[in-house]
Amino acid sequence: MVLWKFNITVSWLTQLFSTGVHVGIGLVVFFSSLPPNNLVTWLIATLLIVASWVRSQKNITRCKGSLALLNGNKIQWKKSEWLIVKKP
Repeated sequence: MVLWKFNITVSWLTQLFSTGVHVGIGLVVFFSSLPPNNLVTWLIATLLIVASWVRSQKNITRCKGSLALLNGNKIQWKKSEWLIVKKP
């Protein structure tokens, strides 16, 4: 029997913060002292920042789901159950 249930959603502020951090890192790389004629270095740095941003957004959206407190001091999230052994 479910005693308590909550639907966890993704905050747009979390996604915005992650995007802002990645844009900030991109600006630091853009204005850094990398040689301007070395296109390969700029391309690799840009691709790493974009890949990191995509991975960050996927990790943020992966945290949504339904959380439930069940009888017998059990917590259920994403079809997995954990037993609460003592009071927090």
